[in-house]
Amino acid sequence: MARLGPEERTSFCGLQCVLSEAQRMRYLSLPTRKERSEWLARFWITHDPTPATEENEARVEHERRVDLARKLFAMTEAPGWDGRGEILIRFGLPTARAKTEGDVSTGGLSLPGELWYYEAFNMSVLFNDVNLNGRYAYNVAQRQIKVPGPPVVSVGGSTGFCRGPFEPLEMDYNADELDRLLTLQFWNELEWTKAERAAD
Repeated sequence: MARLGPEERTSFCGLQCVLSEAQRMRYLSLPTRKERSEWLARFWITHDPTPATEENEARVEHERRVDLARKLFAMTEAPGWDGRGEILIRFGLPTARAKTEGDVSTGGLSLPGELWYYEAFNMSVLFNDVNLNGRYAYNVAQRQIKVPGPPVVSVGGSTGFCRGPFEPLEMDYNADELDRLLTLQFWNELEWTKAERAAD
């Protein structure tokens, strides 16, 4: 990391979410900025869903997710976002998002948190604000989360990790609206969706 300039460090924070351990070691072992830049260009070329076009949709999608993580879940220390930002970069925006309020009662302490559900992966991720400082961490150990790699976008009718158009601000507002509308019904609907998918 000491070799990286400020701009490269900022970029590397987001790249860590899509690179494997071997790829991270390879990238960091390159001695010059030019070599790292060339290696990164080759990396994104291999993940371009439409190589015949000028735009690399996977790279654009990744950069949009990183920008969104910085806007929505900003933290002053590296990498620049909390656990929610990391999951957003890896998997995109959730299908549904519900907030849970913290509480102190005779039964004990319950921490404030968020539950994200991804229909495409049939996966739930629970976040908690353990230190009550606004920095949310996910409860599932990172080794148990399958890292999808660079985002795959919808091309020619086939879908990948990103389902539908990526509209961050609109989507985040909808997630908040779902939170308001579905807080009491969230768990029932989640179980119903899982049962319906299992039946299919």
